[in-house]
Formats: sequence, structure tokens, C-alpha cells
Amino acid sequence: MIIVDGPDGGGKTWLIKDLSRQLQKWTENLKVREPVKVIHSPGPLESGLLEWALDALDRAIEPVIFDRFPYFSEAVYGPILRHKSLISEMGFQELGIKLMTHEPLIVYCRPPLSVLLKTSQVMNQMDGVIDNLKAIVKRYDQQLQYWMRDFRVFHYDFTQEDNKELLMTVIDESVREDYKRGGWKT
Repeated sequence: MIIVDGPDGGGKTWLIKDLSRQLQKWTENLKVREPVKVIHSPGPLESGLLEWALDALDRAIEPVIFDRFPYFSEAVYGPILRHKSLISEMGFQELGIKLMTHEPLIVYCRPPLSVLLKTSQVMNQMDGVIDNLKAIVKRYDQQLQYWMRDFRVFHYDFTQEDNKELLMTVIDESVREDYKRGGWKT
């Protein structure tokens, strides 16, 4: 399981496209029957975000890439854009424990702030994102300290030429470890 997360404009969309193509090649070599699936976070839901996340983990069949995951993104965007999270503290604990059992690789997409300020304005963003981008980036960076205690985290910066090659090596190792642990349909 791979989760790609980070602030808007960090290169998640392009990376996920590349990762899914590369992961498909690896899984074909391992003779895995399941195609690579990309699961997109629903973003803020008026209710049921925790339930969506718990259910998504239950239904996730390897190989899978999550395009953001509420355990990470809601901990950042909720307090900044809505002044509260849509997941309670107990909900975050429950979700974190369940997420840890999957041993995901978290890819934190975070180029320099100057780059984010430019790239985040290329696409339509949720209300308040551009006005609060510096606070969002700061909160992601702060949260990263906690996430690194419980998860394998790779910092991906698309402005660094050798960063993608290193990431692909890390993912290759992660895919092989996940495959050896079982749960993949071959």
C-alpha cells in the first residue's frame, strides 16, 4: 500500500500516474492478478469521512495507491480551512491503528515553498487553500514529525532530479516486501 499525500501543488497527480504505470510493470513481473488501483480520497465529507477511510482500508486489495488519505490530509486541512477536523481524536487513533496494520509507504510530496506557491495556482483549488497555503505547508511539515514515528515515509521533491529514481528504488523494495508478506492474488 502506497499513500501519496502533501500540500496542493506538490506533484501528487503526476507522481501517481508514474507510480501506477511502474507498479503495474512490477506486479506483472510478479504475476499478480489484481491490477493496480488508485483510490482517491473523497475530500471533506459532511459526515462519514472516518467511516469512508476505515471502509477503504478494509476494501483495499494490493497493489493499491491512495491519492491522499484522510488520516493525513484531514489532520492538516480540517483545522486550517474549517477550524475543526471532521474526524474526532478517538477516530484518528482508531484509523491510525488500522492503517499501521497495512504497513503503508507514505510518499510526502513537498517541493520548496516557492515552488508550491506557483504550482498550487495552476489548478482550481478548494476554497481557502491558496490563501492558507503557507499555513497548510507548515502544518504538514509539523505533522510529518509524528507520522515518521509510525510509518515509513519518503519525502518526494519533484524539483530534485535524482529524487524520483530514489523513490522508485524505495517503492520497488516496498512492493517486494508487501508481496512477500502475502495478501496479493497471484
